[in-house]
Amino acid sequence: MTKRFTFGLFLWLINACFSAVYAQDDIAYQTPPASIADIIDAPANTQVSIDTRGQYVLLMQPAQMPTIEELSQPELRLAGLRINPQTNGPSRGFTIIGLKLKNLSTGQETNIEGLPAKLAASGIRWSPNDSRIAFVQTETDHLDLYVIEVASAKAQKVNQSALNGVLGTAYDWVADSQTLLALTIPDGRGSMPVPNRVPNGPVVQENLGKKAPARTFQDLLKNPSDEAIFEYLGTSQLCKIDLKNKKEYKLGAPAMYNYISPSPDAQYILVKSLHRPFSYLVTADRFPLRVDVLDFDGKVVHQQVDLPLFDNIPSGFDAVAAGQRGHLWRADAAATLVWVEAQDEGNPKKEVAFRDKVWMLKAPFKAQPELLA
Repeated sequence: MTKRFTFGLFLWLINACFSAVYAQDDIAYQTPPASIADIIDAPANTQVSIDTRGQYVLLMQPAQMPTIEELSQPELRLAGLRINPQTNGPSRGFTIIGLKLKNLSTGQETNIEGLPAKLAASGIRWSPNDSRIAFVQTETDHLDLYVIEVASAKAQKVNQSALNGVLGTAYDWVADSQTLLALTIPDGRGSMPVPNRVPNGPVVQENLGKKAPARTFQDLLKNPSDEAIFEYLGTSQLCKIDLKNKKEYKLGAPAMYNYISPSPDAQYILVKSLHRPFSYLVTADRFPLRVDVLDFDGKVVHQQVDLPLFDNIPSGFDAVAAGQRGHLWRADAAATLVWVEAQDEGNPKKEVAFRDKVWMLKAPFKAQPELLA
């Protein structure tokens, strides 16, 4: 009798558990008490961005937290990046949902006309002369570039091709404040490669008898299918957007650009682009990187360096890659490249007189580099 009772009780408990599970399937999201909802829904503190002349301030209302709709968007984790394949941008980011201009002399706040109905702005930047403000607008299936005219407080979309924000900032201002450089999705790109769940063979990795210390990373590439998708999403067409003539010009051939910067004299463009071979052990910031200088027709006028895959950087917080790094324009010159080179092969444990040297190279980039520091 005791055994029958115990067995019957066991069956009843199992049935009760399954009944509870099935019952929960129909439960919708519940609204918490007002005291809790008010805390969660309270607007975040307004952020500000002041122009360099101290005349206007941009008031920015950040999103308090992502919506269920945003969290349900697809996400690919490739080469250390988290990508939304629908927008061709980052899957996680900080967005602004409200913008106003305030005149610091009068204290008057002005609503901006022409903003998207559902604002989701990021990458907000003043133009060099403070007359305009640009930002990237995230839509459900693409990225757009908007420009605000400060004097009239009016905004408009200025791009013809959708932006590509997978590998970094998708645009930059040119010194004349009426031209922008942008990374866009190439024409005729086609559909994204379909992930191949059935491998053609084993994934083979070799050591080749060398020490290769490396930290562990998450969201790495795992197979050739991941490589193809990463290359597809990361490839951009460099464009020049002329605000005066409202035209968009393609510059050069598509590449995996992760950095674009016009020179202070608006004559050259410094670009950095990733290329194969990729790695399954490190993230995209350590992939082979080519550094070039283009003219404003998109022609390569100077190849600075083609850096190899950095998969053997020494361990330690102060360790860096051997060779050149940190290329940028010198801000106080017309068109002068500056960069850093490690003197200790990037190894902080190696004793040297100086850890780094800083070099510079002036346009037209034909002379030998000069030692700056």
